[in-house]
Amino acid sequence: MSPQPAKIPERVNLDGRYARLEPIGLQHAADLFRAARDGDAAQRFTYLFDHQPQSESEIAAYIISASSKVDPLM
Repeated sequence: MSPQPAKIPERVNLDGRYARLEPIGLQHAADLFRAARDGDAAQRFTYLFDHQPQSESEIAAYIISASSKVDPLM
């Protein structure tokens, strides 16, 4: 029997004791934009492949693109 590729993970909410993980969606745009612009946020983008977003609509476009991919590493 030859090896089979792993199944693609389902997009589900995961509730933990201290945090909740959920698939990214447009409902997150305002909070993500605020986090990407607050305080020393520019330093956090220094070693990332993406640039710091300049508007909420820019982050919304990123979310649409990211959430439409089957493989998030692509």
